[in-house]
Amino acid sequence: MIFSQKLSEPPLIEIVEDESTENSISVTWEWPEELESNITGFIIQYRPASSTEEFLNSTLVAPSNRTLVILDLLSGEQYEVQVLALSKTDNEIITSPERIIETMRGKCSHC
Repeated sequence: MIFSQKLSEPPLIEIVEDESTENSISVTWEWPEELESNITGFIIQYRPASSTEEFLNSTLVAPSNRTLVILDLLSGEQYEVQVLALSKTDNEIITSPERIIETMRGKCSHC
């Protein structure tokens, strides 16, 4: 199956909340409930904010999920996060705007 990607105006997917710890970020997004039956799932992509490479890290979640915790990140680093919805009927990937989230800095053990 071939998907085309589009950024909807206004965005159908919106990252509404994020929290971070020293090595993780929790991302929550909104999606219109009436469109839930039209998707097969969400893909959450992330990469270091300083990267110019394509998103290489991604996680597929069920259509009913609206939160994902991304683990094993570097302390004090910024990450660019994007949520995509896979459409059943249109062979499209509907994309959220990208969002920068920073992990918390760890305490210095020798300070």
